[in-house]
Amino acid sequence: VLFVGNSYTYVNDMPGILAGIIDSARCDTVALPEVEIMVVTRPGFTLEQHWNENREQIEDSLKKAHSGRATVFMVLQEQSQGALTPASRAHMKEYATLFADLGRKYHAEIILYQTWGRRITFDRYGEPRRTIPQYMYQEVVQGDTTVLDESITSASKGICRTSRQLADELDARVAPCGEAFAEAIRQGIFV
Repeated sequence: VLFVGNSYTYVNDMPGILAGIIDSARCDTVALPEVEIMVVTRPGFTLEQHWNENREQIEDSLKKAHSGRATVFMVLQEQSQGALTPASRAHMKEYATLFADLGRKYHAEIILYQTWGRRITFDRYGEPRRTIPQYMYQEVVQGDTTVLDESITSASKGICRTSRQLADELDARVAPCGEAFAEAIRQGIFV
């Protein structure tokens, strides 16, 4: 399993959680193959940044995994706000498609790691407190901010809808983390 993403992947140690789930499923009656988990993550990175800066490392990981003749899963996680504006959706689609094509070259199954919404807050000078991709800056900060609903739940719905649509287009699977997060908020687990 190759994870490509940012802090939404590594802060809560999603690769470690997956390894723990696999290990806990092992027992005398269930024979599970060994699973190697590889991670290429950088803080706040978009898929575009990974493509431009880490493509060689990612392709090397795919080659290594494929050479063992095992099933390869490539989990792609876009920057958390990467599905909220038309420009960011276009970037997400472009680079997810490039990665899906690269992954399939090594017979990888593609999984889109669905993120969830968060508020973009602004400092007293009107600048975003959280880093957002440059291609979103004009739309979000300098232009029409109505595309970003301040509600985390509404933002999550947009992200979830976009990831599902893109997964259909790419014939990929979805890890519905954003949907699970939205449901936890709905049930009052997270406030």
